[in-house]
Amino acid sequence: MAAVFCKKGEKVQVDAEGNKTYRAPEAEKGPIDAKADVYSLGIILFMLLHPTATGTERKNSLDKLKRMEFPDAWENESYRPLKSLLSDMLSENPDDRPSAEEVLPRVLVIYKPTPRASSTVFFFYLL
Repeated sequence: MAAVFCKKGEKVQVDAEGNKTYRAPEAEKGPIDAKADVYSLGIILFMLLHPTATGTERKNSLDKLKRMEFPDAWENESYRPLKSLLSDMLSENPDDRPSAEEVLPRVLVIYKPTPRASSTVFFFYLL
């Protein structure tokens, strides 16, 4: 994770041996910053909210997601804020992605916590 290794605004060179599933596009080309972590988090968030039954189904869903093609079920109006957030987080251009600090309030608007879900809110707060 770039955020662990760099200060705000600083870029670091990373080994491109990590899992391609989560890797931001710019990691293939050179130094990255914390916006690469936002991209990876977008992939993880999608995977948590759109479980798949097989590895092939997951790969197909993620390939479509990277082309900004969301599952048909997500055409429902209630998914609009989530689709907007993920579209921003997965922007090809890191300068167009929100910072982690900008992601949190958007998640909290989408996810209206209940008392039983406080541990999830704590998880997002740690981001």
